[in-house]
Amino acid sequence: MPTNSSKSDVHSRHQQDHEITPRHDEYTVGWICGSPLDIVVASMMLDERHPQMSQKFSAIDQVILGGIGVYNIVIARLPLSRCGDTQAIAALVREMFSTFPAIRFSLAVGIGGGVPRSSADIRLGDVVVSQLTGKSGGVIRYDLDKTSSRVYSHHWTGSLSEIPEYLSNALATLQTDHGLRGLMGRQIAKNMADIQRKISTFGKSLRPEEDCLFQAEYEHIAPGSCANCDRSKRVIRPEREQDEPVIHYGSIASGDQVMKNSQLRDHIGQELGVLCVDVGTTGLMGIFPCLVIRGICDYADSHANKAWQQYAAAAAAAYAKELLLMVPQPQARGINKSGDSNTTPEWSGLRESTLSAPPTDLDELQMSP
Repeated sequence: MPTNSSKSDVHSRHQQDHEITPRHDEYTVGWICGSPLDIVVASMMLDERHPQMSQKFSAIDQVILGGIGVYNIVIARLPLSRCGDTQAIAALVREMFSTFPAIRFSLAVGIGGGVPRSSADIRLGDVVVSQLTGKSGGVIRYDLDKTSSRVYSHHWTGSLSEIPEYLSNALATLQTDHGLRGLMGRQIAKNMADIQRKISTFGKSLRPEEDCLFQAEYEHIAPGSCANCDRSKRVIRPEREQDEPVIHYGSIASGDQVMKNSQLRDHIGQELGVLCVDVGTTGLMGIFPCLVIRGICDYADSHANKAWQQYAAAAAAAYAKELLLMVPQPQARGINKSGDSNTTPEWSGLRESTLSAPPTDLDELQMSP
């Protein structure tokens, strides 16, 4: 595990290295976002920003380049109109990989719905990380009958086992570290504090006060918040000693539409043993190695709203950064630097001052439903 001093040395070297703009073949990690909120919090995790490209993309709506630790990162977002579209996500991944051929793995970082189970105390703001379990490669695709709202088929997909061994080792080390501490770890807390400090509309308190899980058979009363919902219908759960997110490792179910049905959620949880549901993730799998990281913003039921989206997105991004910082430097740097790249980008400028900053007023952004 890198020490604090080694991380500092790496960061210093990284800053010096990128006084010269990196080539396309010097970017080794893809960070895939599904919404404007996701890419805003992702950009706040960068140790440094690189000048933007003038190159236009067909499948990617927004690209931000930068560095975390020893990694050069490509952060890419889908067009708003294609969020959750499996084919659009697959096209984004292919275009990212063809443009940046040295990418070794990708992180799909965003928000999802929690699937509470007796064996997993999932709470709002927690983070679920895809992990190989039994037949599952970390992600399970399910197909939903839109007329009956029933799952009519599912199959195992995903490929966590294909991520590089050094990333698997970092993942295992981080999982052990969090298990021993029982919480998410100090580095993630620091990362989330950085996001809150940099984004003005997050306010003084990023974490909402109320986390209500209602009984599966109790439907939401009126549009908006749960202010008018019957509190006696809540599921009684023991209070946690601390408010920090807990990191869970297991399978994620992915469909082609947002789930807002608690009974269907529980059915999928029981049948497939998943901890989280999301939209479109299966489009990422089978193209190149990918790890899925989801912050829990609701319980995939009729009570779902946007109150926890910012916190959940920040928690997922904070975890992703801590994971990248766990990967040893030689592994991250192991790319071929001899000769000129055949895919040299057309840069809009070489100075940091040419960079356009991401929006920091999240009220202006369209978040996922």
